[in-house]
Amino acid sequence: MVDNSHLSDKAKADFLLVEKAMQTGDPRAFNELMARHRDPVYFRMLEKVNGDRELAKELTIETFGKAFNKIHQYTPKFAFSTWLYSIARNNMI
Repeated sequence: MVDNSHLSDKAKADFLLVEKAMQTGDPRAFNELMARHRDPVYFRMLEKVNGDRELAKELTIETFGKAFNKIHQYTPKFAFSTWLYSIARNNMI
């Protein structure tokens, strides 16, 4: 069992969704993760691309695609959101 006691309650809930997504491939787990983090990622991208909504939308979609393709690399050393936002940042660069 993985020690995630250092994570916030929200991060623990994300971790459970990540585990479910990895173990069963349940699309509902992926959908829930996206629903929880889509707006924060989008608005972060929107700010970085000077208000270009289409580019921010494309970057957000790409970020989730990359994250979900590599979700097996996530570990609870950090919150899922921290891992996701670093993917978003790298994707934007």
